[in-house]
Amino acid sequence: MRGFKDGTLNEISVIKSTEDMARADKVLTDFSVKKIQELAKRDKPFFLEHAFMKVHTDNYATPTSRA
Repeated sequence: MRGFKDGTLNEISVIKSTEDMARADKVLTDFSVKKIQELAKRDKPFFLEHAFMKVHTDNYATPTSRA
């Protein structure tokens, strides 16, 4: 989900498997870093809350970490 201060929520993707869950923090981190880089170019303050999933859900190894 992506939320906005006006209360709008956008569903970005749905977790359908443990492999999706395993990749979720990486996907979210990539999004946050890209968004910070974009917003930092503007001449006004911004707020971005990045909530890691792994502290709230079960942990699963990513397919690349299983090798």
